Amino acid sequence: MTDSLAIRRQELLVRCAAQRVDLALEVHALRAPGTAARPLAASAAGLLAAKLLANKRLALGVAGAGLGLLLIRPARLMRVTRLAAAGWRAARQGLALVAHLRG
Repeated sequence: MTDSLAIRRQELLVRCAAQRVDLALEVHALRAPGTAARPLAASAAGLLAAKLLANKRLALGVAGAGLGLLLIRPARLMRVTRLAAAGWRAARQGLALVAHLRG
């Protein structure tokens, strides 16, 4: 039984190391040179622009959403904005709760 536990432990250690390497590569890919000096909004806008250029369907969806927002009446737009803000707050609180519970 101890041999199987030792083998399992070794497999988990290898898997953790691989996940660390994958995470480091993903973080490195997300960081562009000089992002520390730029504000978060500029960095996020650049990341969004890069994603839109890489994914044409996403770009069409964003363009469609923008066109829809231009055509919607102001009162309805305010309702949609309030609903989106409430959803965003609920999602952030829910994610914070999940992070707290995971510990």
